[in-house]
Amino acid sequence: MENVDSIGFVVRRWIQMPLQNALKAIPVQAEDRTGYQRTSFKHWIDADKDGCNTRAEILKAEAFITPEQGPKCKLSGGEWYSA
Repeated sequence: MENVDSIGFVVRRWIQMPLQNALKAIPVQAEDRTGYQRTSFKHWIDADKDGCNTRAEILKAEAFITPEQGPKCKLSGGEWYSA
């Protein structure tokens, strides 16, 4: 006998489907920055003393389009994937 949930769906431990269908099933929505304030994170340090703090180092490393770096490691432009 199969396990059935409270509304009649068969409960299974896995789903098998073509990769393209699985990718289409992943929900995608616009980024929501409600409540985020960069100034709340005051712990960024410049560990390697190159003028860029940890935040800037990670932004540069993770970008798929590298941001431009200005004086005092101010970054502008660039693009990233968001999850």
